[in-house]
Amino acid sequence: MNLKAEREPSMRTQTDKNSVKTVIALIVCFCASLALTVGCKGGKVISHWSEKPVSVDGVAADWAGMEPAYKKEGLYSITVCNDRKQLNILLQFTDPTWVRSIRTDGLTFFIDALGGKSKAISMKYVGGPALEDLKKLGALAQRDSLDTRRLELEERFPELQRDGFTMVDKNLDMERALPIDGSRGPAAGFKMNGDTFVYEFSLPFEQPDKFSYGIGAAPPQTISVGLEWGKPSKKELDRIKRDPSQRLPDGVGQLPGGRDRQAGRKANAALFQKQEVWFSIALATGSGSAKGN
Repeated sequence: MNLKAEREPSMRTQTDKNSVKTVIALIVCFCASLALTVGCKGGKVISHWSEKPVSVDGVAADWAGMEPAYKKEGLYSITVCNDRKQLNILLQFTDPTWVRSIRTDGLTFFIDALGGKSKAISMKYVGGPALEDLKKLGALAQRDSLDTRRLELEERFPELQRDGFTMVDKNLDMERALPIDGSRGPAAGFKMNGDTFVYEFSLPFEQPDKFSYGIGAAPPQTISVGLEWGKPSKKELDRIKRDPSQRLPDGVGQLPGGRDRQAGRKANAALFQKQEVWFSIALATGSGSAKGN
């Protein structure tokens, strides 16, 4: 009897099964990665005109009467305006999950002065409330997480706090740290207004140089801006993979107005997904309103 001849088909069959399992696993991983990213097309908008510079302090008083350029019901809203010197962006939402995410992993802007969707130039903002405020908000439900330990270290050693911008220009293979006070271009401010978290940003129109950042555009030019935030941490991803129904940790996800947790889950299904939204912005030269197409 030829045992070798009998074994070979059996070995090939086992190899084929392993190959099929590998392919299935890769497909599942790919689909999971897609499911954890929410891409939103903000569309074309006309920037609101601001007669005077907006104070970038996290207080939305300067934005009174301006309608959002984009609003994702129950999750967030984005408003844009400009004066002659800078573009201003207002981001507002109500859930502390994203506050923690922006405080630890940041929010990234992609700016394309030519109106495309290039990610060659990006501006990453890291900042927001201090650790004690995050604890009060219930945004640190997982006490043993890497994010929590990092924030606790920053609280003990304030010089380690990372509030600021990181500008990356892939065209020039350059990375640069910038402050948030506007002294070298961009500025950022954060405040809480009741249940709402308010982030304000300004990006100057001037040409960039080796010390500071500028968009390199001017009204009435049309530019494109993309925003990306909310990427889950590794621990959160592992929990979601084990049980997708447990996307919101205990103490996080309660909606304003006393809605129950089940309603909060349905309305905030995207909270543990990376958010990405792009706008084609027609810069204003006088009175105007931001309206999506």
